[in-house]
Amino acid sequence: MKPDNPNNNGNISNGVNKNPEPQEIKLSPCLPVLNIKTLMVAIDFSDSSKIALRYAAALAHKFQARLILVHVVEFSLVGSELGALELAQIQSGLEEEANKQIQNLVADELPSEIESQTVIRTGKPYSEIVHAAEEFKVDLLIIATHGHSTLTKMLLGSTAERVVRHANCPVLIIPRSKQDIVL
Repeated sequence: MKPDNPNNNGNISNGVNKNPEPQEIKLSPCLPVLNIKTLMVAIDFSDSSKIALRYAAALAHKFQARLILVHVVEFSLVGSELGALELAQIQSGLEEEANKQIQNLVADELPSEIESQTVIRTGKPYSEIVHAAEEFKVDLLIIATHGHSTLTKMLLGSTAERVVRHANCPVLIIPRSKQDIVL
């Protein structure tokens, strides 16, 4: 065992400075500079996506960034006996309802000082989210996971996982919180 040595302050320690001076952190020049001006959060109106929205709002506030909320209406009636006019009306109705829900979410969850925009798309969620992120030149995309079982992921795939694979920008995944687990 090493004997106690006096440190620079004349105090005795075992190699541990009990009153450390704040030190400047020098970042490697290889690290990217975080210049986040536009954030996007994927919203499906689940509790998980509302938690992701709260993270996105906090980041938007911190970086004084614009926040885009995107919702994708997954609409497919392949082989339906309905005509094109009826399908268009159904799709339009789904989009209108999604727009009402997302506007209510903005009013309930976002502070007024956060600049926000809402986007409603129709199609495959992962594809539309990725395309919207490219279109709006998003610096960071935020999406929640739902904690589906491995079998569900194998059969259907995870939207979050597909977004991560196809997005051209960084993606922040917000996992389902432990408090959301129902046994």
